[in-house]
Amino acid sequence: MVALPLLMACFVVLRNTGKVQLTGDLFIAVAVGLVLATAVTDQGLFSRVLVWFVTLPLLANFIGYRLRVFQVIGILASGLVGLLVSHYLGWLTPLDAEGEMAGRMMATIGAMVFTGAIAYQYEDSRLLAESARARLEMERRNWMSIVSHELRTPLTAIHGALSLLDGGAIELGGKQSGAIVAMARKNTQRLIDLTNAVLDVEKLEHGPCH
Repeated sequence: MVALPLLMACFVVLRNTGKVQLTGDLFIAVAVGLVLATAVTDQGLFSRVLVWFVTLPLLANFIGYRLRVFQVIGILASGLVGLLVSHYLGWLTPLDAEGEMAGRMMATIGAMVFTGAIAYQYEDSRLLAESARARLEMERRNWMSIVSHELRTPLTAIHGALSLLDGGAIELGGKQSGAIVAMARKNTQRLIDLTNAVLDVEKLEHGPCH
């Protein structure tokens, strides 16, 4: 009765604020609170809801921002200690557990299915991430190969032109030297354009600077 409205409130927060991190922490806090509250009202340390405790740190590992694994474990451990003290003080009296085996079994199965679904989702996301990383690595290598070729060609032409002029094979001031200089200038401009293109790609990757 109480769980559904509280969980719906988490989705309302996400829809209205768009803050996924806040919603994740709120969802975990609600889940932890519900489990502890149910344990208090349902036989304390004898409650069937205790089988769900193991799923909450796992859930925090994937969607938590500030409420991470160890924080949730600390909260649950404190709650368990509180339940233990309550039993010793006589505040909580366990009910007759006879006839509760089916309910305890169903709660355990539910916890296992929930944990398995999270683990499956994690593995699926990991495989997708690895596939995307492999594609990006291939694209990076192809891009580096293209850039290396585009750099090598004008640099080789410029180096050859300078070598001819420096070695005296072509006389300065003549028609041939003018063509050589024009070729070197053309390839220099090609290098400048390529450098600007690389810088533009870098800007697109990191976003506009303000």
